[in-house]
Amino acid sequence: MFTDEQGQSFDGVDEMDVATACYANDVTFYGFIKYNHWEDFDDIAAMTGGALYDLGTASQMEEDLSEIFSDECWE
Repeated sequence: MFTDEQGQSFDGVDEMDVATACYANDVTFYGFIKYNHWEDFDDIAAMTGGALYDLGTASQMEEDLSEIFSDECWE
């Protein structure tokens, strides 16, 4: 996920609902999020074995994506 916004729900779904659904469906969550919104997504990443990364420069995100794909593809 790439976002510069806080977590939000229009249908009453909260962070734990999303984390539980991802976990139940074997989805690993990786988020590129502005630091000030990490608390809205950290439980999802933790519960699914994923991680959060700073939504930063293109070159930094490219490095982070390379790390994710390297780890995921070779495990």
